[in-house]
Amino acid sequence: MITTQKLGAWIAIVVLSVVFAPQAWAAGSSSSKSAVSATSAKAAVSASSSAIPAAVQQALAQPEGKERDKAVKDAALEWQKSDPAAALGWAVAQGDAQPKSQLYRGLVGAVSSAWAKRDAPAAVAWGYAKAKSNPAVYEKLAFHLALCSWGASDPKAAVAWSDTVLADSSKDIVYLLYFSIADGWVAADAAAAVAWAATVKDDKNRQTAVSAIVSCWLKTGKKPDGIAPLVEKLPHDNLKSAAMMIAPAWAKKDASKAKAWVGTLSLSEAEKAEILAKTK
Repeated sequence: MITTQKLGAWIAIVVLSVVFAPQAWAAGSSSSKSAVSATSAKAAVSASSSAIPAAVQQALAQPEGKERDKAVKDAALEWQKSDPAAALGWAVAQGDAQPKSQLYRGLVGAVSSAWAKRDAPAAVAWGYAKAKSNPAVYEKLAFHLALCSWGASDPKAAVAWSDTVLADSSKDIVYLLYFSIADGWVAADAAAAVAWAATVKDDKNRQTAVSAIVSCWLKTGKKPDGIAPLVEKLPHDNLKSAAMMIAPAWAKKDASKAKAWVGTLSLSEAEKAEILAKTK
């Protein structure tokens, strides 16, 4: 069973990359907490000045703020067109060194997503190798975003690739594989994503996929009643766990409809009561 804490940790990564990072590009560095300090930026340049393009170095050398952040992003995105592995590797390394930096958090997201849109298999393979050898936050973030992008554009290919690495992956990486594919797929085609999740043979992996689909649907602000009908034919345990997530969110908007929906589910009366208790 997927724990709430573990699921929440990965939802947080998604939120940081998809929601928080764009705000960083838009808002720039209005406070010391919203961008890398000038000292850190200079250190980033000097630490790898022989490896990164002059355009990136020049952008980093600018006074911190909105214009500097945009210049760094633009330069890094240009860099990844010719050498995506180097550009993303540099951004990930800087993020690892400065984990609270909105600049590098956003940069990893931008570069990883851009690479994945152009060549998803290569971006995913790179991210997988990095996350497997060094499972730090930014390595996992790069891998997640690449696989999420592939899950949205070609989910069947993403699933087929993931099947080839499952046996050689740690539990955390396997979890991330299913979470990332589900995250991308539900945004593109929720019905197809749920149908796929129902076919996952391993109980824990199937639960991961179902939890990710429902969580990612809800976190984007979509109406709970949109995902509710799609989960009704899931295997018993997965239906129950999905309902435990959907019903409370739905009850906040329309308690009577949420309770009525729970009453229609193919669950025992005790299980329905357990779910309804979460809506209070």
